[in-house]
Amino acid sequence: MGRALVTSARTRVAYNICKSLARRGVEVVVADARPHAMSFASRHAAGTARYTSPFEDEAAFVDDLLRIIDRERIDVLVPVLEETYMVARHHARFAPHVGLCLAGYHDMVRLHDKASLRGLAADCGVPMPQTVSLAALLASPGIADGLAYPQLVKPRQGGGGWAVEEAATPARLLDIGRQRGADGGLAQQKLAGHMVCVAMLYDAGRLVASDTYRVLETYPHPYGQGTLRDSVACPGAEAGLRALLDALHWTGVCEADFIVVPDATGGAEGGAHGEDGRGKDAGRGLADHVAQPGHSARADQTVEGGQARQEAQTGQSSGASAHLPRLDGAAYLIDVNPRFWGSLAHSVARGVDFPHYYYRLAMGERDVAVPQAPPGVVTRWLGGDIMRVGAQFIAARDRLGYISGALRQRRRVAAYDDFDLADPLPMLAWSAGQAVRAVRKALGMTTTSEALSGVWE
Repeated sequence: MGRALVTSARTRVAYNICKSLARRGVEVVVADARPHAMSFASRHAAGTARYTSPFEDEAAFVDDLLRIIDRERIDVLVPVLEETYMVARHHARFAPHVGLCLAGYHDMVRLHDKASLRGLAADCGVPMPQTVSLAALLASPGIADGLAYPQLVKPRQGGGGWAVEEAATPARLLDIGRQRGADGGLAQQKLAGHMVCVAMLYDAGRLVASDTYRVLETYPHPYGQGTLRDSVACPGAEAGLRALLDALHWTGVCEADFIVVPDATGGAEGGAHGEDGRGKDAGRGLADHVAQPGHSARADQTVEGGQARQEAQTGQSSGASAHLPRLDGAAYLIDVNPRFWGSLAHSVARGVDFPHYYYRLAMGERDVAVPQAPPGVVTRWLGGDIMRVGAQFIAARDRLGYISGALRQRRRVAAYDDFDLADPLPMLAWSAGQAVRAVRKALGMTTTSEALSGVWE
């Protein structure tokens, strides 16, 4: 059927893309800057390759990819994480040699960067939590007294759950702001609600496929990536992401995180929030409640999990899309990933095969058949859940009680992101890699960069 090159082979995202395409008859070459990436051990990989870390030498990374594409006779390039932005930036060099399904670089950064996303969301009428930049707070400390608390302090781009700090008071918020500096990011009101993620694939402004799921558990807790998820319907969140992508005439995959608050009273700004801390009423009601996002594909706010966890017991939601648990209420945009995302395996397990659709579009095929009402599923990131349980066990005051409670919560899942009995070696390779990384960190040794140290301009 053809050959594909998938980057970031060390990640479970690349592993699931590799599995998906291989099962469709595509020969997949997986590549990474690291020598022992988990996907290298997969029986689904037709070949492996190494490239220079894109975050250490962008020009060498691009040259390496082009050499691999030529040597391996690649038909479609599938960039996975932040290297996607570099591929988009050098689209003119790649396009003559390989198929792609990507938006333009500037549109990607517009969604990825929290400052520009804030303005786009305001223009599209997509609500976001109350937000103010650290630069504005430090310039006018009195702004902190007028904010609703708790506040979450986050970097301007990316960062992950480890980069989020919570402030319960104006004094603590200003203290964090001084530590991080004026360029250290932003503060955003923490909202209580369901963490809902929406993923979509577009082709030249046309919606091709969509999936929605709810995050039930996260690692690192409570602001990390989803380790347990279930399928839901959430019209508000789905409409929010579609408004953004329609406005950009989007091409490629994209995923966004929302907090869905059943009671839409308060918690957001009227209109785009000015950097002086005062709301600017544009007269559009709830649609004007705009502010700023968090980090990639991650549970960034409080997650209401009680009933959701009960629904997760069977490993499958309640049947066709029309009968999925429906979450109504105000959907506040938190973050956007204009690339493949951490919980991709959930959509694939449900039958919404984004990697396959991406490949077809990149090959120039426009007639892509997408299931209209696939059954809902519950899925788990096993490695992340093991780390979550370990961290919570260490922090628990009653450790025996914690273990007892964890064992009682039996949840069947339809699929794991990172473990497959028919292909067990990638999970073992990932575990070994985590151990080596922990040792290197303990010894103060450097590791290969996984993200840009600055910001995408």
